[in-house]
Amino acid sequence: MYDHLENWCNFAYVPFALRLYDSNHVMRYHYDNTKVEQSDGYNRLRVLGAWKKSSDMQGMSGFLCYYDTGNRKSKSGLGGWKKNRPIIGYYRGDLPSRFEKLSDGEYIPLPPIPGWLELEIFAGVHQFDYNRKVKNIYDRTRWVLYKNPTLSVVDIHGKDLKLEDVETKAWINRQANEELSISTIIGTRIDPTPFGRGYIMNVSDGKARIRFCRAGTKDFLERLLIGTIYSNHSKRANTLSGTIGTIPEFCILYDKSDVYNKYVILSEVEHPAIDQSEVKMVQMFPDDYIGIEYDENI
Repeated sequence: MYDHLENWCNFAYVPFALRLYDSNHVMRYHYDNTKVEQSDGYNRLRVLGAWKKSSDMQGMSGFLCYYDTGNRKSKSGLGGWKKNRPIIGYYRGDLPSRFEKLSDGEYIPLPPIPGWLELEIFAGVHQFDYNRKVKNIYDRTRWVLYKNPTLSVVDIHGKDLKLEDVETKAWINRQANEELSISTIIGTRIDPTPFGRGYIMNVSDGKARIRFCRAGTKDFLERLLIGTIYSNHSKRANTLSGTIGTIPEFCILYDKSDVYNKYVILSEVEHPAIDQSEVKMVQMFPDDYIGIEYDENI
């Protein structure tokens, strides 16, 4: 049986559909590489495999391709758990060395707009042999199984992207002995990239928002956060400690004799039996973005 598979399935294709929806769940594009499967070569991959505008596309739009890179005359890309290879048409010549270097999988350009991807794998396998004759393998096949497909972002060489964290640095206090660092999940970049992580998106237009406003200042989120930290760490702040009545919620405090200076609790030990707490408080300052020294070479 396996000999039949080797001889009859030198070129095999599994149909799929890859659809792109916007933030309103409206289908905007689908990926189409069907013309590559119909061609007699490999070098037109980038021309014929492309994203196409569409508002409704329920059927298949492309193929996952299976073949033996080094021998498409007497070997098959099927049999056992096999991964698909970059799609080619009916091409019997030598493939370029880059096909050997590329990892498994179909290489798809990034879609033209941001959105949500839906991948649908259809049943069945289109196949033909080295002479492009279609053979029926289903009456000789006991199982045709699919594992869960995966989608990942890679570079132009098919390698996994190693994204470096974006850092924004500034002097808070030049006399400080230790560095203060905060890791954030959501951030901003001057030049948004399609594979960027942690963007804040506007649902109305699907675009990333870069600048925000805080205390009358428009800037990147990271710089606004630095401004808040700078405001409360760049100068000395008064601290108060003592016994107070238990405060039922987290809030801003002040001394009745000095209502202009506000304090926030740093630590608290409650004594519920007597409704009192031992607290330590520190003075707070309004956000101040003047005087911050940003330095990318710190």
